[in-house]
Amino acid sequence: MNNNWLNGWTRKLGEKRLAMAMTAMLLAGAAHCPAMAANTYTASLNGSAADRNMMKSGDSVIKEGGKKDAVIYRLQDGTAFDTKMGCVKFLKDSTGTINVGKDGKGTLKVRDRGNGGNVAFHVTDRGNLTVNGNIKGTVATKGYSANGIAMVRYGEGQGDTAHMAFNGDVVFWGSNDRPEKDEPGELPGWGIQAAKTNGDVDRRYTGSRWAPAGVMLGMASNSRIDLNGDVRISVRGNGLVTDPYYKGTGGFSDYDSAIINANKGDVTIYTPKSGKTGYNAIASYGGTINVNWAGKEPGAHNVVLKGNILATKTWIVDEKGKDSGYPHFYRDGRVNLGLTTGKSSLSGVISNGGEVAGEVNMAVRNGAQWNHVAYSLADTLSSDTMPNPSNSHYEPYTPTSFVNVLKGGAGEKNAGIIFQNDKADIAVKEYSGSVKVVYRHDGKGTSVRDYRGGDVRIGKALPGSEIILVTDNSGIVATDRKAVTATLKGLAGKLYYTAAAKGEKNLAGKVRIAEGLTAVSATQAFGQLTYDARKNGQGRLDEASVRLTNLEPLPTGVIDTPEKFRADRTATVTAPNYGKGGKLAAMFSKGASSKAKPMVVDMHGHSLTMDVEGADSKGVYGIVAENGKAIKVSNADKKEIRISAGSRQGMATGIHAGGENSSIELEGPVTIAKAETGGLLAGGVAAEGKNSRVVIDGPLHIEHVTADGVTTPENVTGIAAKAEGAGVIVRDAVDVAVEQGHAIMADKRGAKVAVGGGGVIAGNVNVDGNGAMALYARDGRVDVNVTDAETGITETYKATEVHGDIAVEPGTGGEINLNLLGKDSYWEGFSTVGKKGSFNLTLKNGAKWMPLMSYSGSLLEDSEIRVTKLTGGADADHAGVMDGLMDELMDGRPIRIDNYSGYMAVRYDHDESDPTLFTDRDLRIAKAAPGSGIKLITDNKGIRASDKEQVNSVLNALAGKLYYAEAISGINNLAGKVEIAEGLTAPSAAMKTGNITFKSENGQGSYVEVEEGPVTSGAIVESEMLKGDRTATNNEPDWKINNYVSALYAKERNSTSRQKPMVVNMNGYNLTLRADSDRKIAAAVFVDSNQYIDIKNANPEKKLAITVHNADFTAANGIRLDGNAHLNVEGRVEILESVTRGDSANGIYIAQQTAEARFGGPVKIRNVDGKRFRGAGNNVTGIYVVGDDSKITVDGPVDIADVRGTAIRTSGAKSMISVGGGNIIAVKDPDKKSNFYAVRVDRGTININMKDGAPGTESTVIEGDMFVTDETSKKVIEYTKGEKFNEATERGELNVALTTGDSSWTGVLAYDEYDIKLGGDGSGGYIKPASGKLNLYLRDGATWNNEAQGHITTTTVPTVVGDRKLMATYGGSRVAVLHGGASDERAGIIFQKDERDIAVDKVSGNLKVFYAHEPAAVTAAPGVMSLRAALPGEAPASPIAIKGGDFKVHAAEAGSKITLVTDNSGIVMTDRDSVSGALNELAGKLYYDAHTTGEKNLTGKVEIVEGLTSASASLKLKDITFRDEDGRGQYIATGDEADSEPGGSETGGTTGSETGGTSGSEPGGPGGSETGGTTGSETGGTTGSETGGSTGSETGGSTGSETGGTSGSETGGTTGSETGGTTGSETGGTTGSETGGPGGSETGGTTGSETSGSTGSESDDGDEIIEYGNEETQIMRGMKNVMASTALMWRNTSSDLHQRLGDLRLAKEERGVWAKYKGGKISMNTQNTGLSNSYKAFSVGYDLPVGGNWTVGGAVTKVDGDTGFTGGHSDNKEVALSAYGTLLKEDGQYLDLVVSRSRLDTDFRFRNDGGYQLAGEYKTRGNVFSAEYGKRFVKDKGIYVDPSVQFTVGKIKGLNYSAASNLRDSKGDFKHLHVDQSGFTSAVGRLGISVGRQADNYNAFAKLVLAHEFSGSFDSSFSADEEPQNSKTHLDMKDTWCEFEVGGSVNMGENTHLYGAFSRSFAGDATNKWRIDAGVRYSF
Repeated sequence: MNNNWLNGWTRKLGEKRLAMAMTAMLLAGAAHCPAMAANTYTASLNGSAADRNMMKSGDSVIKEGGKKDAVIYRLQDGTAFDTKMGCVKFLKDSTGTINVGKDGKGTLKVRDRGNGGNVAFHVTDRGNLTVNGNIKGTVATKGYSANGIAMVRYGEGQGDTAHMAFNGDVVFWGSNDRPEKDEPGELPGWGIQAAKTNGDVDRRYTGSRWAPAGVMLGMASNSRIDLNGDVRISVRGNGLVTDPYYKGTGGFSDYDSAIINANKGDVTIYTPKSGKTGYNAIASYGGTINVNWAGKEPGAHNVVLKGNILATKTWIVDEKGKDSGYPHFYRDGRVNLGLTTGKSSLSGVISNGGEVAGEVNMAVRNGAQWNHVAYSLADTLSSDTMPNPSNSHYEPYTPTSFVNVLKGGAGEKNAGIIFQNDKADIAVKEYSGSVKVVYRHDGKGTSVRDYRGGDVRIGKALPGSEIILVTDNSGIVATDRKAVTATLKGLAGKLYYTAAAKGEKNLAGKVRIAEGLTAVSATQAFGQLTYDARKNGQGRLDEASVRLTNLEPLPTGVIDTPEKFRADRTATVTAPNYGKGGKLAAMFSKGASSKAKPMVVDMHGHSLTMDVEGADSKGVYGIVAENGKAIKVSNADKKEIRISAGSRQGMATGIHAGGENSSIELEGPVTIAKAETGGLLAGGVAAEGKNSRVVIDGPLHIEHVTADGVTTPENVTGIAAKAEGAGVIVRDAVDVAVEQGHAIMADKRGAKVAVGGGGVIAGNVNVDGNGAMALYARDGRVDVNVTDAETGITETYKATEVHGDIAVEPGTGGEINLNLLGKDSYWEGFSTVGKKGSFNLTLKNGAKWMPLMSYSGSLLEDSEIRVTKLTGGADADHAGVMDGLMDELMDGRPIRIDNYSGYMAVRYDHDESDPTLFTDRDLRIAKAAPGSGIKLITDNKGIRASDKEQVNSVLNALAGKLYYAEAISGINNLAGKVEIAEGLTAPSAAMKTGNITFKSENGQGSYVEVEEGPVTSGAIVESEMLKGDRTATNNEPDWKINNYVSALYAKERNSTSRQKPMVVNMNGYNLTLRADSDRKIAAAVFVDSNQYIDIKNANPEKKLAITVHNADFTAANGIRLDGNAHLNVEGRVEILESVTRGDSANGIYIAQQTAEARFGGPVKIRNVDGKRFRGAGNNVTGIYVVGDDSKITVDGPVDIADVRGTAIRTSGAKSMISVGGGNIIAVKDPDKKSNFYAVRVDRGTININMKDGAPGTESTVIEGDMFVTDETSKKVIEYTKGEKFNEATERGELNVALTTGDSSWTGVLAYDEYDIKLGGDGSGGYIKPASGKLNLYLRDGATWNNEAQGHITTTTVPTVVGDRKLMATYGGSRVAVLHGGASDERAGIIFQKDERDIAVDKVSGNLKVFYAHEPAAVTAAPGVMSLRAALPGEAPASPIAIKGGDFKVHAAEAGSKITLVTDNSGIVMTDRDSVSGALNELAGKLYYDAHTTGEKNLTGKVEIVEGLTSASASLKLKDITFRDEDGRGQYIATGDEADSEPGGSETGGTTGSETGGTSGSEPGGPGGSETGGTTGSETGGTTGSETGGSTGSETGGSTGSETGGTSGSETGGTTGSETGGTTGSETGGTTGSETGGPGGSETGGTTGSETSGSTGSESDDGDEIIEYGNEETQIMRGMKNVMASTALMWRNTSSDLHQRLGDLRLAKEERGVWAKYKGGKISMNTQNTGLSNSYKAFSVGYDLPVGGNWTVGGAVTKVDGDTGFTGGHSDNKEVALSAYGTLLKEDGQYLDLVVSRSRLDTDFRFRNDGGYQLAGEYKTRGNVFSAEYGKRFVKDKGIYVDPSVQFTVGKIKGLNYSAASNLRDSKGDFKHLHVDQSGFTSAVGRLGISVGRQADNYNAFAKLVLAHEFSGSFDSSFSADEEPQNSKTHLDMKDTWCEFEVGGSVNMGENTHLYGAFSRSFAGDATNKWRIDAGVRYSF
């Protein structure tokens, strides 16, 4: 029995109950129905393009180009799924990518809650899901099956390879940050939970074999889940689980069968803390789980696991090769876990037991901790309480944590830590590195029994390993050596080193007593270990090695020698201790040290606090290094370093490097709490010696720097480099505030201070007028947030604040660089720059400069406010901002910018009483980089928008605040705009904008209103910014440019350069160029030698249009470049015409060497022609490069057609043309006498749709032959007349990528070939091919139609060689490398229609080659076809002869595959010999040359594709051989063939798969449900008896029944009975079993498929398998979609007028006319349909009251629909005439009646996988009658409730018609498909409820409807010429669904009102995804 329908209706029933509950709410009087939140979905994504029907605004789904059935979802950040049976469910063969938010960085919220089988992300067989974005969600069920992410088989036994990748964070976490509880019912702490965690098998079961999981991989065959971000999961169950269940296919080892990778982010997993049930953070029942472990070594991410670990291993192999996991319990499992950071930990034991311990490999190092204690019940399998027969397959738990490999740290410093707190031993097979094991003890710890934890047992150790056993000092007198020794002896006995008993000496053992049991506790005593070989290597204390360390107190004074901290360290100094002058320092190097060998202070995970106080006038330092000494402070754990330095009169400095070559390096964070003195000098961080250096790798915070006696700001600094070559580097954020001096200063030549971004820098924060700066440079350099490899700083977008002035001291060569890159970053203050200095400021993405005032006082009061270089944003949307330019000092000083680039927005304030008065400072820009832009903005205060004169005056005054000096010289690189905004906030709307014009006399900006409209003028000859649409025309030659006629060129020679090109900025407008000549060469754009021209166009909607016409016989060029010319064009380019009266015409042309043209957008070329046509098209091109070493690049797609020559051509040596795909269409050449090519390469290279040497993904269509030649050889032949012959020095190269399903090439690879007789006596014949190199990528359904389109060779007249006439010949297409697809599904397609061979030097990937055929020649009597029976060892005779040349492959890459295909015309598909003979005939078209030399990289297959009504067949050439003598393919079947008819059983039974049927399973597991077994797949599955599914016994096996199918056998299976039997599988029948793998149910059983599937037959001894396809062909399925779309659209519109009558009731209207629009989308995906119909309709009508409360009327409606489905589409049209009437009684009752008659017209076109198309049209009629009754109950305030019932009945007339195909019959005529289509009757009932409110001038309502279709089915019969089958299809559209509608109307006047509604349906097989109605009525 097939349960698919039951599962589907269970889901629908739940939805319908929800709808009925909503109805009940409305009946109770609810005034409104709240709508769902935007971007929240309650239905699942299913990996189908049909999901587009559920997408809401802002979200979308599209098919992925080039991939069959693959889809891409684009979801907004924050999109949510709130479902009951899965949020994302990619079932079999579904492939898709989900992109969340911008650039895939958003968050997708998921919640799935229900009663069983709940999962957020679910993928099954061959599914492939990629999620780009973060996941955050929860999953809960009232049953037992709940998973966050699950990959499980879909009822086909082992399943098949699948893949999931999550490129972002994955979070399933509840509301409690530290969940622990393990209780039934929903708990807020768990992200994933179920009411039951025991699989619902037995309440006594205490394991978690079938518990919920965070990530569950239940597939085999190398399936994989990649978690490529942070993972955070709290689950009342298991964390990460692999459970391949079956062994799988493909020959993969158990370890490779299923893989979970969590290697690219932090991992946190919490499971319940429980003493009753065992849970695993990681569990591998087969396969491999990698956590922070990629390849052979662990990673460096943080990992926190709360839960046990399990890995299983099969442990018995019997005589039949069956192991303990057979057939479906578990496999060999592996866990690789890397705990490698100080923040990493594991709390749990390893739960595998005894000899069945799986492989667990761990790294514990760098302070990571393993708390070895059972976090939940240690025995997580609990096999003793498992149900039978499972328990017999699992060994009992042994209380030992088995570790295969344990990797410690590199030495004790990097050791990992194990807290041995569990009674279970830890057994390690292989040990390396260093690990500390911490034990608690009872009493004094003198006996092994005193230690609570189990032993540590190490099998072998790698050289250099060490282990340290530690216990605390509780109960021990640490100064008592005897007591300490006794304790250490007891501790030593906890370790066993087994290999030591055999002499291995690789493990150094130590024992210690520490102050406590924390990882960093100080050691009080220690000793060394030896090992007792007699006691299996047990540890034994070497008593002589015991040392006591507790007598040494912790230091608190100065640090002047290398030191490793044992605890948090303080260094307090109050008396002179440093230097001869009585200075004080907390840290200095007492002994010798240098940069190469610094004094090292290792903080070892502790903090450091330094406090230095000097009572006299001596200097005080926190850290000091002088006279070449060096200090390095290691602080890997980033503990705080805090410094306080205070002096009564002397210098106080936090960190000081003085004297030449001194160095201080610290790992931060560093805080300088104070550096204060009563004297003159104070500093936070200072480098004051020549080439001295201070480096802080971490953030720096300077809180307080003051000097009471300060006289100059240079004496009080936050950070300073004050000597030649001195440097201070801070590689993170700096927070520094200095009250009396410079915050950051670089003084002296070569001095440098570089700090990272993200902090606050403030100079002179409390004192005015002393000249103190935020940033100050005098000869030195200051960098803030500047990327620099030398300093190790990378710029950041974090908020960076600078408060105070910035100065480069006048007269010096100082430099300051400040980068502010985000909207939260800003600088407030002035700046001054000396003549030799520079201040470079970068402001992007909304970062601000606010020059409000000077903080430093007199120093800047008389100086220029100046910036040397200001860099703005990349465009206007990312501009920097200047704000607050007010002139508070009233000194009139402008702000000067020497060099400007990018985009800035400058905000100005004006006087509200006089808006033309701006008192803010002027902005003066000296120079601007090309393409720069600036906008001046003011608000609208005091401005009347209606006063045009005032607005223009304000804009002119605003423009006058900007000066641009280069404009005086005629340079115009700066595009200025002025704007009046509604406010001065960023999102304010513009009230008025305009362009700035700069005056030539002084560069001041001005605004003059320009009337909008196009501008027509002469040629553009210099840089220009367009101010409107521009047309530039020219018809006169200019002698300065070689007498060319051009519309755009640089007038003066040598006037441009790479740095200063001529720039034409289109500025958001269109530019049209026209060159008309009657006597000289015409080129609309001409770039002369050595010239540089840039055409900028940032608006993709605007275009550069070019037209060229030459009435002379000279050339016409759209764009021409001469030698070393350079052209760069942004945006769209259209060359509409380039025509000459002569011969030479080009679209884009490079005539000379080393020139380059780049086009950044799409390029369109049309109508290129040389009318005289000498050369037969040789002189006409769309794009052409003649010059050597020249290059043309088109980044966008091209669209080239109507070129009477070659579309794209290159002939220059080392020249190159690259285009980004598109359409390249050659002119048709029906007479084949002209040189018309799509592409031609004489020399050089052409790339089409190639990106950086790899194939691109753009759709590309090429029509026409492509010519690639060996130009040098060709010219030698033509010009030397054969007297001298040289090999070519350069071959032409063509690289073409056809990589999408809509990409194609129609044509041959053309070249010239000559037969040359070089010997004087006629000997020495030599054929020289002049072909170049074609590299063709053909994949993902792209096609190559190999059929000549033109003359092929380039010569139409012979070449004379001696006394002979030599004619170029052609021998068929030649391809150097042909790259196919990655799989059969992604194969490229070739139609071999040319009689000449296709020769390929090398093949890779998968390709399909299609051949046509004709009937074979026969020798029998007329009218009788005779095929002689095949002799033994001989292939059957073929009924066909294949047309087209051979396909010859020289060599192939490994794994390559070629499938040869033909159609089934003339083949008796039910006759095995006929089919086999045809297939073998087809096989002979393939040659594989390298086979003759032993290469075996190529495999083959031949296939007969389905016809219009007959199924397909394919012959797998398992042992295809290639003849040794010539490599030709051949196949001869051997052995007896087993007969089989296509189609299976009489009623459509299905066959099992090759790998076995599906089995019922143990309860739970991945993908299983609580209540049933596993269903069969759509393409197969197996069915049992007539009365139900087949159930096996508890122990397996399969049973048939007398009334049903029979079980299959190991040799192939038996076909089922007439009533639905099925064939079994190769490996056995179908078993139902309690002991199945995850996913099944306790009662087992499997169901068959919905659609029959394929049948096959197989020879026991032979090699030949013929596979027959689905009886319902693709053509028939396409027709079913066409007919269903017509019926659905008609049914959807059949009751439209009821909505109109509802409008009448609501509006209480009189006589009137009305018009209405509606549009919507319908989808259907069931019963082999998969369609999406979009429609729009227009109706007009008239109605009037006729008395007796009746209103009647009539209407006409026109509907247009467009339907898409796999392989095609249809256009649906309907015209309907309707009459209607409504009765409305005073008590609210109403009756609506409608009658309608429609004409339906449908056009369709589609094709199948074989490339055969079907097109046609049919017309029919439909009639409808509908009635609706209801009553309105009116409540207070106009609220009403309106229940109703409606019934609609209608019928579409049946008809017979034919459709034309391009499939030919045996006579060469096109076949027709004949369709006999029955009528379609529809009977729909609806129950509805409306709630609304009606007021005087409006009404609003909401309506909910439950609908049911009682009829709605139709049958179709199909027949086709020469095809024996007369096939039928059936479509049953009976269905139940719900509809929801909201709408209303509003009065617009006495006689006019508008009305509208939005509706959608749900819960049906066919759904109205959305629908909008809008109308207007006029009453009279």
